[in-house]
Amino acid sequence: MGLPTTSPHAMLLEVAQIARAIQWSTSDYVNFPARFTVPDEAPWPVSLHGRTIQVARVRKQFKDGVLPALVVDALNNLGFVWDAKQHNWTLRVLALKTYKALFHNLLVPYEYVVPHHTSPWSRDLWGCKLGVAVTNIRSRVHQLSDERKAELDALGFVWDSHELTFDIKVMALQTYKQLHGHVHVPFEFRVPDNHDVWPARCWKLKLGRAVHDLRCRGDHLAQERRDVLDSLGFVWDSHELNWDMKLQALKIFKQVFGTLVVPQDFVVPSAAPWPERAWSMKLGQAVTNMRFRADSMSAERHAQLEAIGFIWDYPELRVDASVLLQIKASTPSEFDKENSNALHRSKEDILCSNYDAHTPKEAALRGVSWRSSP
Repeated sequence: MGLPTTSPHAMLLEVAQIARAIQWSTSDYVNFPARFTVPDEAPWPVSLHGRTIQVARVRKQFKDGVLPALVVDALNNLGFVWDAKQHNWTLRVLALKTYKALFHNLLVPYEYVVPHHTSPWSRDLWGCKLGVAVTNIRSRVHQLSDERKAELDALGFVWDSHELTFDIKVMALQTYKQLHGHVHVPFEFRVPDNHDVWPARCWKLKLGRAVHDLRCRGDHLAQERRDVLDSLGFVWDSHELNWDMKLQALKIFKQVFGTLVVPQDFVVPSAAPWPERAWSMKLGQAVTNMRFRADSMSAERHAQLEAIGFIWDYPELRVDASVLLQIKASTPSEFDKENSNALHRSKEDILCSNYDAHTPKEAALRGVSWRSSP
């Protein structure tokens, strides 16, 4: 090259060539810190072990236009990074462009990391904590030049993290509705991860808790956001939603079993004809709570229960529940018409029995009066 082998430029070129050979599988560039000390190990030349190369000085010479053209061309061929800060910025922008090409937006979750060995990601982006990088950009927006802000705006960068969070929640609700036909999300529901049906930026989102938070902040949400949620069929009053679910479950219970005598430990089966949103509901416990709160119940709800034949008398329930004990473990397919008829016959036999009970507890279970022995 015509450079003395001991000159700083010659040493830099030799070191850059070795670095390129080492990094070629993971990077298209050769990027050094401002001061680089040659490691005391192979493949670095023994003659350079421990030597410190003033990379920042060479970069300044390039910026000032005093670096020999021969050196500039040689380093350019190796992919040498002349401006480390600009290089890092360029890679971030490239990462954002790639993300948008893949996901059609820039709603990057905080925990998102660029996958390794995956097209179309550049090798220099593998392992990049893009979510963290985006958060840092937002927090340092006042330090960005107008040129860089304009560059991000042109990409559709999301500056408001709250807007980002809301958009992710809406995206998750849209997916939930596609899967379940509604957005009645249980409080404990969490979006599964590594599931193709769900967008990657929604993975692990505690959607049930997010829905609860949206309800709590409903009065403070912008009308535009409320309109978006309303278009999905969002239920703002969880108590009203729970009431409708319980009422629907009671109607189906009556259709299946021909009665509204619900054992206290009855749990809605996870099968048809029960609606999915009612699966695993502790219906027996819900009925007990309705009885205990009858005095504080609105007239409208009271009338709804009366219309379906709700049983308010608790002692009578205990009589019937003792007879209907088998219901709790039954499914609609198992509980056929014959079983239903037998159930009603057994109930009638007990209620019409005329023998005395021996204890108050037995009297309560049988639904007859108790008389102590004379």
